[in-house]
Amino acid sequence: MQSELSLTKAQMGYAFSAFGLAYALFEIPGGWLNASYEPLKSIFDHPSKAKA
Repeated sequence: MQSELSLTKAQMGYAFSAFGLAYALFEIPGGWLNASYEPLKSIFDHPSKAKA
């Protein structure tokens, strides 16, 4: 990838750092949001299932 984009090692480091930082910043809010919607309940107890 580095050769295809003609990036230096420093630029490649910036690209990986930007990805890592963005991943870390959204890890906690994403987990909190997922937990607040009770994902297992929404998967196994979907409203479209007919309940008799």
